[in-house]
Amino acid sequence: MSRGFMVYAVDIQRIRAVIGSGDRELATELVGELGGELDSLDKESTYWYPGGTPPSGRDALVRMIVEAGYQDQPDVEKYAAVYGYCFERLCDHLGTALGNEGWERARGTWLAYIEDELGSIEVCFEPFEELISGETVPLPNIWDVPAIGCTPREFMAGMIEKLEPALSADIDEEVQEAVEQVVDWAKYCGSAELDLVCFYY
Repeated sequence: MSRGFMVYAVDIQRIRAVIGSGDRELATELVGELGGELDSLDKESTYWYPGGTPPSGRDALVRMIVEAGYQDQPDVEKYAAVYGYCFERLCDHLGTALGNEGWERARGTWLAYIEDELGSIEVCFEPFEELISGETVPLPNIWDVPAIGCTPREFMAGMIEKLEPALSADIDEEVQEAVEQVVDWAKYCGSAELDLVCFYY
């Protein structure tokens, strides 16, 4: 299965304020706006959980918003991926999707190759660790995918400083292009005062 990154610039505090807020009116509004996107999860979730009865995308999103502490309930943990993908729908709706051409097919071997190429010029950047870490919003423990991470806006300048030497170095061209895209993400988030949220699946 091909795996890659989906990347969003968001105000993570804004989304955190939504999750568990108890605001049923807001939940109804967001479900209406995201209806089709949420419905698309339903068919997919039957493949993730064969023989199970996962919640619909609409029901999952409502629960995320109206029920504080929802993520600790056993029936939520059982179908954790549904809630992770609902969070992605929120990021896409309330934030901005960023280009991911260099990262849309990023299996482990490619990520390791990026790390090795950058290590050869003494740039320490382990893609999965750097991009899929950091606190996002209250979510159940997702054992496989989507893997999710958030890099706060205050770390963007440091990310740019770390990676910019690779842009003029003698390394693999595709690696260089992928690194340039990360720098572009960081510059966009820094200038817009937004946080970087990445999903890997």
